[in-house]
Amino acid sequence: MTKLVFFILASISLLLGCQADTEVVVDPVATAKVTTKADDVEPVASESSGAQTADASMASVAENAPEMEVAVFRDGSVEIDGEKLGLEAAIATIKSVSGSDTMVYYYREAPQEEPHPNAMTIITTVVESGLSLAFSSEPDFSTVVAPDTGEIFPRN
Repeated sequence: MTKLVFFILASISLLLGCQADTEVVVDPVATAKVTTKADDVEPVASESSGAQTADASMASVAENAPEMEVAVFRDGSVEIDGEKLGLEAAIATIKSVSGSDTMVYYYREAPQEEPHPNAMTIITTVVESGLSLAFSSEPDFSTVVAPDTGEIFPRN
């Protein structure tokens, strides 16, 4: 479990830390299902005749799934769906949908900097709750970072 959390956190740092060097490509959204088992990580986007298209089965699940937008700011403050919450309230909110098909869109301010400990706590809570997770490079959650390539796509 510790290795998985470390892997996910390292991936997050890499993906979000490299966002400034990534060109925005207008194409379908790419997300990933993140659970506590490493072999359960499944990309939603797939290659088809040279262009990325959403995998039909995963796209329909993600399309109909409830969503939660989680932002963690430089100072450690947390917002869920636009509402500022204390850390404990944010954890309780995430855990309240544990095991559901909720898609969590996660944004962290200043990804090039060392993350605030609250950011690590929130990510760990999302992963341990078995929720689907997609990273956004924008505070309005208008983009999604592809987990396999780091490319940034508009969120549909």
